Amino acid sequence: IEHVNRFADLDPDESRELVEELTELDQIDLPTAVKITDLLPEDRTELRSVFAQERYSLDGEELDEILDVVAKYA
Repeated sequence: IEHVNRFADLDPDESRELVEELTELDQIDLPTAVKITDLLPEDRTELRSVFAQERYSLDGEELDEILDVVAKYA
């Protein structure tokens, strides 16, 4: 538990809110939203790494939309 508290960037309520807000976007499913919440990417390159294993890619506008949501919590 101490490890989690030391390295957690968001409190549990904020994490749940971020996951919920991300899943409201069309292109993000729950597992991807959780991964984004864990990583809190700061730029397109970091965010693209989350989608590297997916069968689709997002355009710059979609990436920016996701980053805008993440920025509210980071």
